[in-house]
Amino acid sequence: MEQNIGNKYRSAWIWLFLSLETVFYLAFLWMDVFEPGLFRYSKALKFAGILLCFLAAAAGASGPVIRKERTESGIRTAASPETLTASALLLTVFADFCLLLKEFYLTGLLLFIAVQALYCYRLYLTAGFRIWIYILAFAGALALVAAGGRGITFMMAAAVVYTAGITGNAVTGAVYLAGRGLHEKKSFFFCTGLILFFLCDMNVALFNINEGAAAGTAAAAVYEISAVAIWFFYLPSQVLIALSAALPGENRPGN
Repeated sequence: MEQNIGNKYRSAWIWLFLSLETVFYLAFLWMDVFEPGLFRYSKALKFAGILLCFLAAAAGASGPVIRKERTESGIRTAASPETLTASALLLTVFADFCLLLKEFYLTGLLLFIAVQALYCYRLYLTAGFRIWIYILAFAGALALVAAGGRGITFMMAAAVVYTAGITGNAVTGAVYLAGRGLHEKKSFFFCTGLILFFLCDMNVALFNINEGAAAGTAAAAVYEISAVAIWFFYLPSQVLIALSAALPGENRPGN
C-alpha cells in the first residue's frame, strides 16, 4: 500500500517535471529562433531546465546509494545507477553555470569530463563497458600538453579528453540500445539521452568552427543553425538521462 502511494506521488512529480521542461523548451527555442534579443531570458530558462533535471534525478536517487547484485563471478557491490546519474547531473548544473552564465569555459569543460566519467561508470555497470577509452584519452591529452610549445593549450588537451569520453559513451550507448537496451526502460532513456548529448556536442563543434563566418555564406548558415541545434538536442538529452534515474524500476545496477 505504501509503495503504491509512493509510486503515485512519483508519477505526479514526473508528469509535473515533463510539463515544466516542455514549457521551458518551447519557450527558449522560440526566443532563440524568433527573438534573439531575449537571449538573457532564454539562458535563464535553459539553466532552470537543467536544474530541474537534477532535482528529478535526485528524487529518484533517494534509495540506497550502494547496492549489491549477483553476477556469474559472485556478489558485486556498486553505486546505484540513480545515484551516479544524480551526481552527474549535479556536476552538469555547475558546468552549465560556468559555461552558460559565467563563461568559465575551462572549468565547465573539466566538470563535463567528470560527468562523462560517471556516465562511463554507469555504462560499465550496465553493459560491462571497460574504461580503457579514458586511459587512451588521458594519454593523448598528456601528449598534447607535452607538445604545448607548438601551440597546444591545456584547454585543447581537455577537449581531447572530453571528446573521447562523450564519443565513447554515445557509441557504447547506441550499441547497447540496439541490443538489450530497447527492452529495459531505464537503459533506453539513458542511452538515448547519451546519443542526443553527443549530437548536441557535434553542434557545439560546428558552432565554434564556423563562428565569425561572413554573412550570407554557407558557413554562416551552419553557424546559425548549430546555435539553435545545441539546445534543441541538449535539454531533451538531460531530461531523458534524468528520467533514467527518476522512473521506478528494478533495484539493481544497470537499470
